[in-house]
Amino acid sequence: MIYKNKLFDYKWIFVLEIFIIINSLFFVNVAYSDDNVAKVLILYDAYKEYGEEKNVLNDVNKLALATGKKVDIIRLESYEDEDLLSYDGIFIVCSKDDSLSQKVKKNLVRYNKKIFWLGKNFVNFVGEYKISEIEYKGLLDNLNEAKHNEESNDITKLITEIDNISYIRILEFDNYEYRHIYNAVYQSFRKEENSSNNIYFYIDEVTPFNDLNLLVEQINYLKKFGIPFFMKVTPVFENENLEAMGRFAEVLRYAQVNGGEIVLSFPALKSREIGGNIINKNIEESFENYINYWVYPIALDINEYYLYRDDLKILLENSNTLFLESNDEIGVLDFNRYVNGPYENIIQKVEFNGENNQSLEELYNNVAVTVSSKLSIDKFKSCVDYFINKDINFKSTYNINAHINYKNIDIKSNKKGILLSNKAVTQKRFINSEEYKNVINAEVKSYDKEITINLAKSNKIIVMITFIVAIIFIIIVSISIKIDRNKFFK
Repeated sequence: MIYKNKLFDYKWIFVLEIFIIINSLFFVNVAYSDDNVAKVLILYDAYKEYGEEKNVLNDVNKLALATGKKVDIIRLESYEDEDLLSYDGIFIVCSKDDSLSQKVKKNLVRYNKKIFWLGKNFVNFVGEYKISEIEYKGLLDNLNEAKHNEESNDITKLITEIDNISYIRILEFDNYEYRHIYNAVYQSFRKEENSSNNIYFYIDEVTPFNDLNLLVEQINYLKKFGIPFFMKVTPVFENENLEAMGRFAEVLRYAQVNGGEIVLSFPALKSREIGGNIINKNIEESFENYINYWVYPIALDINEYYLYRDDLKILLENSNTLFLESNDEIGVLDFNRYVNGPYENIIQKVEFNGENNQSLEELYNNVAVTVSSKLSIDKFKSCVDYFINKDINFKSTYNINAHINYKNIDIKSNKKGILLSNKAVTQKRFINSEEYKNVINAEVKSYDKEITINLAKSNKIIVMITFIVAIIFIIIVSISIKIDRNKFFK
């Protein structure tokens, strides 16, 4: 008995040790993977210059997100001697004099990777730690010359290179200057990728209330010239079984088979204060509803404001591709610490309506030129013709590796086409509403038949098991009666 108890104790000790080992390995792996996430850092003192309206921090955050890495944002006042060497790059935004502590400066001196420095305090820093007195005087002369020649539009003077630092003196830059800075950042962090400008055509504002015949005409015109396109559609999370939804989905399937891919927008919100749980629920339901109609959203379209909503982080990070709508009224960005991303593809939307034409110089890398679906067919054709005449080469939508996952439903889009949970669902031909309904009805009948067959099989199995159990029970009872009788007569 004592031996058995000891054996029992040893077994429990052995199980406990196995549990501890597995638990330790799990947490070590988690910590390891977290430490090895590729990331960049933004150190800032204020989100904008005093007295100015432009939200500089938002612009720099978009530049940082373009690296494809996780972005940590830390206010300089809140910097606590973090290990800068764990970052693949640093962006410094200074709108105030003397906003860098000695601790920050000393760690920046030891940092040997790429730094993009915007605004103030750079000259004093490099003069103290990086360059000789003669080089310092030369730097001052060059910066003064660039300041006096701002009207010359010499873009080559915008960025000054010293050691591992790219210095941009101004914080207020126009679209042309932003393009130049963006390309410099992109080349620094993603130079192994295709560096040519990736410009995409984007049909905006598509809803079930569109003139669907007009939408088909627009799709056909793009198809005529072989122009691939993205199409932004509104989420549908109510009345998804109405006939109107079936007609709308039919046109979206037509778009998919004629060079288009679907991008899901946020629902129309009456207020910015609507909770993230409501938005998340609406997006997930819409995602599932579209898939049921064989329409496959491959990315999200959001207003830049939502990059800074903590309650939407998980929702956004379930997509590796975001199409950003510019917002000049984001408001105050005032946080000690914040984290964004990572996102593999950040694509900025640029509105184009044919009347107030955007300069081609503003079409930098990873831009989606948006044309409203609500334009007349003549105005729509005019926009398309403009780009054809300018020899703009719109990239294939499959040029990006998009990935989105909601409610354990996984969609990927790449050069292989569209994959739903790793199953190819790229449509080779158009499937109209009638054919779609026939297939769905056939699947329902097949499913019902399969259930009936399975139930019949289950019933037979249950009867057999019951019969066997009954026989075993009778045998056991018979044996027990016999044993009792033997005991009695003994």
